[in-house]
Amino acid sequence: QVPIATKVSKLKEWRDNPKWTAKVAAKQLGVAKGTLMGWKKALWHLLDDPAALEALGDAFRKKGAGKKKRLKTYDVAPQLLAYKTSPIQSNSLDCGVYMLHYMHKVARFISERRPDSVAEKMKSLTSGSFNVTKAGRSRSALLEALQKDKVAVTVIE
Repeated sequence: QVPIATKVSKLKEWRDNPKWTAKVAAKQLGVAKGTLMGWKKALWHLLDDPAALEALGDAFRKKGAGKKKRLKTYDVAPQLLAYKTSPIQSNSLDCGVYMLHYMHKVARFISERRPDSVAEKMKSLTSGSFNVTKAGRSRSALLEALQKDKVAVTVIE
C-alpha cells in the first residue's frame, strides 16, 4: 500500500506538469495509469487544502475495503466428507464389489451434474437395487477382466 503523502506528492508533480497526459504521467511517476486515475479521483480536490491533507495523515486504505470479489469454483477449497455407515449386505465377501459399485455411481453423478456438494444426495446414491446376485455378477465380471489383463491371477477364497 502506498502512503497518502506519497500519492499526494506524485499528484502534485503531475499537476505541476500540465502538458502530461494521464499515460505520460503514469510512466513518469512509475505508477499504473488506472492507479493514478484512482488517486486523482480521490485526492485531486484536496491538493490545495493542507488542513484536509493533514486530517488524512499518513493513512492506508481500511482493511476489508476495496472491490468485492466473487468466489469462483476454483477459489473454494475442496472438502473431504466422511460418512459413517454400515454395509447393507449380509456377507463380507463382496464388500469390495459393493464399494466399487457405489464409488462408480457417485463418480458418475459428479461428472454428469457437477454439483457443489453431494452431501444431500449420499443416501440416494448409496442405496438402491444392487443386491447379492448383482454383486456376484459384478465380481465374476471383474475376475474375467483381470484374467484377460494378467497372465496369472490368484483368487483367494
